[in-house]
Amino acid sequence: MSVIIKGGGNNVLADVDSVGNMMVTLEGQKVTYRVSSGNGGAGSLGIASLLIGSSTKKVKLIRIEFNCNAAASALVQVAINKYSTTPSGGTSTTIAGVPNDSSDAAASAVYKSYTVNPTAGTLVGPMGTWVVAAPINSTAAFSNPVNVINFSGGAGEKPITLNNANECIGITLSQAVFLNITLVWTEE
Repeated sequence: MSVIIKGGGNNVLADVDSVGNMMVTLEGQKVTYRVSSGNGGAGSLGIASLLIGSSTKKVKLIRIEFNCNAAASALVQVAINKYSTTPSGGTSTTIAGVPNDSSDAAASAVYKSYTVNPTAGTLVGPMGTWVVAAPINSTAAFSNPVNVINFSGGAGEKPITLNNANECIGITLSQAVFLNITLVWTEE
């Protein structure tokens, strides 16, 4: 059964069950991708990974999850920077974004993980900076919490948006550590 909800000059059609409870789906409707990688850390004050925008779609960064570990315990500054031109050079591996729904098209954004730093592109500005503990990486099990940064926007805030294939988000590290990272984004 459906009902009409009136308000603010607009009418909205909503589904309700047999006793009048509104039926709401929390399942996302946007095509969503994720990528995960672990790299050796490209070096001091350098770009460890990039999410590069698309020439055909707007790429909206929703979330970054990461943790670090190192040969010796350290405090590491992790910065998220936005660039208007893509960094160049360096040694990287391109990792394909995986659609959350296998019936969706392949990702058009490009993710690169670096083992040798690229030369930075034109910096738009920092989007966030965090200092995190990087415990010793050893063969013994260790506990290292995952840091989660949400960019999905709260209270009407827009997520970080890459409008073309020149724009990108770079994740930079203050020292050489092992970075485990997952990025989640939509393409519209």
